[in-house]
Amino acid sequence: MTSTKLDETPDVKSEEFDLDVFISQKMGKVNSKNEKKIISDSSNSSLADLVKFNTTLAYSFYKITDDTSLETCLLSLQPEEDIKMLDVSPSVTEAWKEVAMYRDLLLLGDLPTINQEKRTFEWIYSAPSLSTPAMEALMVSFITISMKLTGKKPSRLNMKMPGGKISGKKREEVVSYLAIIQTIADSMNQRNKWEKEDKSSILRKMNQDLNKIINDF
Repeated sequence: MTSTKLDETPDVKSEEFDLDVFISQKMGKVNSKNEKKIISDSSNSSLADLVKFNTTLAYSFYKITDDTSLETCLLSLQPEEDIKMLDVSPSVTEAWKEVAMYRDLLLLGDLPTINQEKRTFEWIYSAPSLSTPAMEALMVSFITISMKLTGKKPSRLNMKMPGGKISGKKREEVVSYLAIIQTIADSMNQRNKWEKEDKSSILRKMNQDLNKIINDF
């Protein structure tokens, strides 16, 4: 296939940057695949809708303008077969690989399987050592998924969640997913001292919003 070259997309920090164009160019034919993957929510939205929301949340609300971080946010829910179809830089590929470990959680995989395989311990142990782009992408996805699970959202956020809440999940299941998410986020926060480091202001804000969503549920 003909790939979009990396240098065709304006820099994220430039005035010419257009998020919709960025998503379209970076995703290519993968976006068409995502449009056919339907999510069990209030109005049967697609994975493409969720990916766009996730990326818009990162760029427009949390002001993530690092190219590697934003592209990792865009690709965080994609399987390896899709990544191989795209023209992805080495730095984004590495960050995506870090986030890919958590894909079963981000796609709300089967809880008994997750618990039986002790995936949670691996996730918690590995999280504090992730790169900053991987941490930012993971936290954005955590917030998006928590919003889908609870119907709650960060204060001052005016974006509408496509499809509304996930359907078919019992409250105890939702609580279990949220507990895992919160524990992983806490492990990153505590080890990396987000509350004290100025360079971690975006991650600190995301963690505060995530905790509020979960605690208000």
